[in-house]
Amino acid sequence: MLVTQKTLNIVEDATPQLGGNLDVNSYAIVSTDDGDVEITTDGTGSLNVSAAGVTITGKSTGNLVMSLVANAARSSVFKIDHGAEKVGTLRFQVNGVVCCDIASSPLATETLVITPYIDNVATAWVTTFDYTTGDWTFGGAITVAGLTTTDTLTVVGAAGTGVLTCERINCLGTGSFGGDIHTTGAGDDLWLGAVAVGDSNLQLYANGNLVAKGISVFGDGTTNYTQIAATGHLTMVGTATVWDDVRIVPGSFQFPGGADPTLQNWQPGGSGTIFPVYKFKKDDYVTATCQIPHNYKEGSDVYFHIHWTPCDRGNEETTALVGWKVDYSWANADGTFGASATVNLSDACQSTDHHHLWTPDVLVSGTGKTMSSILMLKIYRSDPAPGTDDTWAGTTDAQSPAILEFDIHYEINSIGSQTTTSKA
Repeated sequence: MLVTQKTLNIVEDATPQLGGNLDVNSYAIVSTDDGDVEITTDGTGSLNVSAAGVTITGKSTGNLVMSLVANAARSSVFKIDHGAEKVGTLRFQVNGVVCCDIASSPLATETLVITPYIDNVATAWVTTFDYTTGDWTFGGAITVAGLTTTDTLTVVGAAGTGVLTCERINCLGTGSFGGDIHTTGAGDDLWLGAVAVGDSNLQLYANGNLVAKGISVFGDGTTNYTQIAATGHLTMVGTATVWDDVRIVPGSFQFPGGADPTLQNWQPGGSGTIFPVYKFKKDDYVTATCQIPHNYKEGSDVYFHIHWTPCDRGNEETTALVGWKVDYSWANADGTFGASATVNLSDACQSTDHHHLWTPDVLVSGTGKTMSSILMLKIYRSDPAPGTDDTWAGTTDAQSPAILEFDIHYEINSIGSQTTTSKA
């Protein structure tokens, strides 16, 4: 007689296999004694779930955790594929309340919060949105709540052309962006906790406000860059600095009496309007005072120069020298004026009537000098060693060269000072 032994309980079979589809018949797969339910694939096999919808409900304070075995590069990819239809939603819920949707048309008020962990260890990590196959669109806010301020949000675009579009980006660590970043609706803001922009192709588009909290750096970040501090103050470093003039126009000259330049009529081009200009005979001089502006890069050198013209004497004087000189004494606020020094700005005529000439810049050391420092100036024409640096032939007032303006080139590293008395 043949006896067939049947397994009445799956627990009795150490290697059970299904012979067909498993119908749960309105029941569930549950565990007891706080046990885990594990589904493990073999080798490179994948876990595929096909359903009209997928709902994962955590109990109490339980979390949805995805743990991936790190490869050599310690990176992993979490992909959402909507397929050819380009529709569908990945929804995260806590106690039945929607906290995030990632979809083709998500709700504008929802927020995606990304908090990276590595085995629950507080280690800096990199969160990457990779949209190399197209643009990445999200209607709510994207917040990278890193464990440290060194955590990075990296957005990788397709050859630098991809677009990350969302209502708001809150980057609490460092932002490193390879494509463009857009906000969506009118009035939407782009918020960045700290943004380091080194990609020359990057563009930030905010239909509302562009808001950066913390320090924002534009440039190489180490040598040449513009920085906006958390207080909103802007500073330029290296080649990001700019230059301007402290201008002293003839109308602000002070005349000592006795060796004053004279106002003479000048008709540029020989016709049209006549302009009165101050012409300097040899040994004529004026004085002036100027304050160094609040946007001055403190401690940097400045450069003196004079704008002048031969008026209608260019052809006659050919390449004659004019011995322009400037004596100066420079003191900081609450400092002491020292003995004056002389800057030689001698310059040559260029054989052309009505020529606008500009003497070469001459460096004046700004070491130790600050904003609101004062320069005392004497501007004059002289030839201390006769025939050396002033060979101008004309000797009358009318035959003399005219100063158009005395300027000081200075370096700028801020819009102004943070207080009325201090740069910082």
